[in-house]
Amino acid sequence: MSDKPAFNTSVMARVVRDRIPLSEGLQFYGVRVNRAGFASCPFHGPEKYGSFKVYEKKWHCFGCHTFGDLVDFVAMDNGLQTA
Repeated sequence: MSDKPAFNTSVMARVVRDRIPLSEGLQFYGVRVNRAGFASCPFHGPEKYGSFKVYEKKWHCFGCHTFGDLVDFVAMDNGLQTA
């Protein structure tokens, strides 16, 4: 048996949500948000005006109708699904 504790993804997701500000996490992934809180959506083609709205804890794309928090963004960016 291993002495390592089991990795609990729900606990890790909660820690990420609680400790990393959404805007900083998105910036790490190359999303540049303007002063009004909009950016170009990284999930669909280039656009003249940003349709990706960033709120304090959530984001929403009005173009491709995706939404979520930082954990959802990272999962989608890596082709994964969240529960």
